[in-house]
Amino acid sequence: MLLPLDDKILKEGFWKHYLVTVDHGPRIRLPTPMISTLEDEGIKQIVVFPDPYGRRLIICPDKFYDQYVKMVIGDGKISLRPDKAYRKFLCAAEPITMRKPCRIQLKVKFNEKLGIKAGDGVIIVRVSYWFEIWRKDDWESDNDNKS
Repeated sequence: MLLPLDDKILKEGFWKHYLVTVDHGPRIRLPTPMISTLEDEGIKQIVVFPDPYGRRLIICPDKFYDQYVKMVIGDGKISLRPDKAYRKFLCAAEPITMRKPCRIQLKVKFNEKLGIKAGDGVIIVRVSYWFEIWRKDDWESDNDNKS
């Protein structure tokens, strides 16, 4: 699958990221530029689910969710049959309707993946047509992100 590239992405770079502080709940308020990007694309609903490959969450616009799941299932790293893997994604996902101010309430199943509390910092990273939520410490210590 090809990444949906345009002049804006090439100009701004592939790894657009935002530092966000976790609210009580815990909740994560999506940054204004991210909400604007989603609104510009006509996104009314996002899907949040644990990343199968690491300690982070994925935020995917609903219209790209099936593409994302097929890409992950098709990459050969998952040993489950595609139909079982797809069901696991569906069970893990939480659809969220976009309303201002857009906040993601972290369900217990999500917070078990991240392990964050109010006052912690998280990094939201744009990766093609989806976003990843990383604990700030994990983002800074990941080998791919070292300067």
